[in-house]
Amino acid sequence: MAASNGYAKAVLTGITWGTYTINITYNGESTLLAITLQQPSMNLLTQSTLYLTSNSFGYLVLSVNNPNNNIAIITNVQVSSPPSPINIYKPMIYFEPPNETVLLNPGQTIIKFYFFTNSTVGSGQGDLYLYNSPSTALSLGYNVVPAQVGIVNATYYLNGNYTVVTTYVSGLGTMTVTVDGLSGQVYVNYSTYTITTLSINLPPPSIALIPRVALLAPRWVLINTTVTLTAQECPSYPVFYRAVIYVNNSEIGSISTPCGGSGFVQGMLNMTYTGQSITLVISGTTIMSTIVFSPPSMSVVDYLWNVTETYEYVYVNISVHGPYQYLVLNHRVANSTIAVTYELPSNYTILTINTGFTNITITRPTPETSIQSPWVAVYPQAIDVHINVTIPPALMYQGPLYVYLNGTQSLITTVDLPPGKSTIIDTVVKPTAPGIYLVTVALGPLVSNNITVASVELLGIHVESKPLVLIGHQEYVNITINDIPSIELPINVTLRGCTNESITVIANTSLALQFNRECPLYINASAYTLSSQSISYWDALNVWLGNVVSYYDGEPLILNGTVEVYATFLNGSRVLAPVLVNGSSTYILQSPGPSSLPLSINYLGVVNESLVRVFVVPSTYVEAEELLNSLGNPQFLNATIASAITSGDWSLVNKIVTEYQEASSRPYDPLTQLSKYLLTQAILNGNLNGLNAASLILKYEMLMYTALASIIIAVVVAYRVTRKSRKS
Repeated sequence: MAASNGYAKAVLTGITWGTYTINITYNGESTLLAITLQQPSMNLLTQSTLYLTSNSFGYLVLSVNNPNNNIAIITNVQVSSPPSPINIYKPMIYFEPPNETVLLNPGQTIIKFYFFTNSTVGSGQGDLYLYNSPSTALSLGYNVVPAQVGIVNATYYLNGNYTVVTTYVSGLGTMTVTVDGLSGQVYVNYSTYTITTLSINLPPPSIALIPRVALLAPRWVLINTTVTLTAQECPSYPVFYRAVIYVNNSEIGSISTPCGGSGFVQGMLNMTYTGQSITLVISGTTIMSTIVFSPPSMSVVDYLWNVTETYEYVYVNISVHGPYQYLVLNHRVANSTIAVTYELPSNYTILTINTGFTNITITRPTPETSIQSPWVAVYPQAIDVHINVTIPPALMYQGPLYVYLNGTQSLITTVDLPPGKSTIIDTVVKPTAPGIYLVTVALGPLVSNNITVASVELLGIHVESKPLVLIGHQEYVNITINDIPSIELPINVTLRGCTNESITVIANTSLALQFNRECPLYINASAYTLSSQSISYWDALNVWLGNVVSYYDGEPLILNGTVEVYATFLNGSRVLAPVLVNGSSTYILQSPGPSSLPLSINYLGVVNESLVRVFVVPSTYVEAEELLNSLGNPQFLNATIASAITSGDWSLVNKIVTEYQEASSRPYDPLTQLSKYLLTQAILNGNLNGLNAASLILKYEMLMYTALASIIIAVVVAYRVTRKSRKS
């Protein structure tokens, strides 16, 4: 042998169990060593009875004890299988390998034989051999029993996502196996081997998350959470589903339900939220549900604002409506009304109620104050003030009322009014001097109102009007008043006569009046203790021409000479004032034809001026009109007269009138009658030649008569001479 590092190794062959003495010599030195070899022992760790099926596999495990200290043993171990029940020449169990050389170190050594079955299994017995010599061995036996395996039930645990399968093995009873998830292989293990492998495929459960808001508060919510679990299409063996439900990591409760049935669990979640929604998730799953919150609809049903001298109290009824129960101002409310009360400092005008969901703003109602007082009071009399205070239905007031005169407090009184009521307070204020004053009424700090009044010292009133006004003309009646201070005072004016009415005007203004008939107007103006009267007459100043003989085209015809004019009132009486023609009291017109006459009269300050267009005619006009009428208004003569009027040339008219008057004034004789006849026909027919012939007859009548007599005498003489001659 060889030594190394102080150790020497020796291999002994052909020895058996017992004690041996070994002589060891090294470097000239020797020693004796006694070695005792004890026989190893073995026992079966795997249960000695194997319950097998046609697809069993695993290990046959034995323990070998080497009792020799510091001595290792190398030997062989072998295992045998009972024969196959369907072919005795083949093993029932296949070992890989069926034998092997093992090194047995001192102490315990575990030896495993892997085996499997791939055919029918029957009852039988097999052996294990541990060789203790080349020809002898220690042995152990094991039994084989065919096993019947089935699934009793399966339970799926949602938490952890695994299934516990309970199986039944004949000869052994029930055994439980855990499988990940809902499907997979079930290894029925016993001792150190697998009796059989089964397959499971459980239907996945249907899980529903049904949340319902039980109470919604600002920033947190109570959610009544229901989780249901169902499964269908169940296998032939019983299946159960169990789960401990956590929603958003909060435990709701446990569910246990069989396949084909339904189970549920309910629990209340108290959760905080931001925004208008919250998402719930069943922990360990992807099942979720989002709740969108409906905030409450809130409105003020009614309220009462009570104002006192020190504090203000507000009593509010708030209507809350919505699909849930809400927590509003520490009140649980669902579609009903809550009552809240607030105490506020004095003169607090706006109350904002933060409900957590929204702000509700209430404005303090404003009472109404009205002041009635005469606009004007006669100094030094006191001024009456009537104050009307009305409280709106949502307000109650218990406090002071102040009255100020030009900012100086004049009165303070206490007002105590319930909601919707009013009161009237009568008082007086007394000015110290004439002037304009501001009367202010303040109902505590709530509201103030003011009016302006005047304390006036009256000195006099006067009505100024014209004594005479032309009908249709406008008169301005001036009404003035002398007062301190000077203000626009109302004046009562009474009118009688031309009209009967009473009106109110502002002092120091003019009242415009106009009437279209003859009448007197009595005017009375009064203001407080003062009055004044006046009278005006409405009449017409009609201007007339006195020597008008007729009219042509609506314009007067006057005879030449002095123009006569006068004026009358509407009743026809003469106005005792001269009428001027062209500014003169005497005016003469000589030339016939058209003329314009400026006429004017001034009476009691009333002036009537007019421009009159006239036609001046000679006295022949009258004779020509008489001739025109006697002849039946012949057109020629009428046109001749009209031409004379407008042109002023009366020569033809004078000739016709003169010739006709001449023919009419002579004694009756044939030529006169002939001339009158010719003249008449000429006028009727407009024949100037006939007019000239008639004029010649009238002019040479005597000469024509003389000539005619001479002719007659000559004829007679000639006739007698002729007759004598015949007789002879």
